[in-house]
Amino acid sequence: MRLPRMTTRQLMSVVAVVAVSLGGIAGSQRLRQRRDEFADRAQWHREIVAAWNAKWRPAPSGGYPLQLVSYHAAMARKYRHAACYPWLPVEPDPPEPE
Repeated sequence: MRLPRMTTRQLMSVVAVVAVSLGGIAGSQRLRQRRDEFADRAQWHREIVAAWNAKWRPAPSGGYPLQLVSYHAAMARKYRHAACYPWLPVEPDPPEPE
């Protein structure tokens, strides 16, 4: 029994399907890694806010801890959003309050 012969057009179609499949797999892995990284950053910022809320006390002069807590809360929101939408660009972090 003879095997069917592949034409150049059919072979090019097979190569294109394989290339698109491999590119999709690589892209999804990259997005998954990015999502995990953003989720870890959001968790880190949430832990800082939770630790401050657990031992809340009046702020010393200047209100420094409240500025710091609000900064970490904003960063947690930012990275939680970035983890939900990993394909969107993320702006650089603003400097931490002094």
